[in-house]
Amino acid sequence: KKCLDLMTDQVISGALRIIEGRRTEVDKTQASLMEGSNDVATRSAIVEDENAVLVVCLFLLDLCKDSPSQRSTLILETLKRLKSNIAVNGKRTMVAEGKERVVASLCHAAVVFLRALPRTRSIALEEGLVGCIMSCLRSATKGGGEPMTS
Repeated sequence: KKCLDLMTDQVISGALRIIEGRRTEVDKTQASLMEGSNDVATRSAIVEDENAVLVVCLFLLDLCKDSPSQRSTLILETLKRLKSNIAVNGKRTMVAEGKERVVASLCHAAVVFLRALPRTRSIALEEGLVGCIMSCLRSATKGGGEPMTS
């Protein structure tokens, strides 16, 4: 049982890395070449990222369906990674520079997980996720930060 739990934790960690968009160097080079481009290939890559997030989320939900402790681990790890990509500078809370796509993917995953696992929603409140995201939105809309590009 302990071995199975350990393997599941490692699968969760690896799957969240996929959601964050950590890919091979070849993929990163291609992504950097397309950055700022409005062509069809770029839009297609963004849609593929969104689809990959959804597929991985469904895999993780299926993996954790029979274990409440794994559900909590999944939510806690997702929220921890999401918050680690948010920068607090005094009273301003913003998405860390260059982490916009990571935060977007993790937010997407968090919404999927929290909708599918209603009993874990209290964890999001305990972790202060709502206030953190609201603060990011306030900072972005006050005009004090960089204009949003995605």
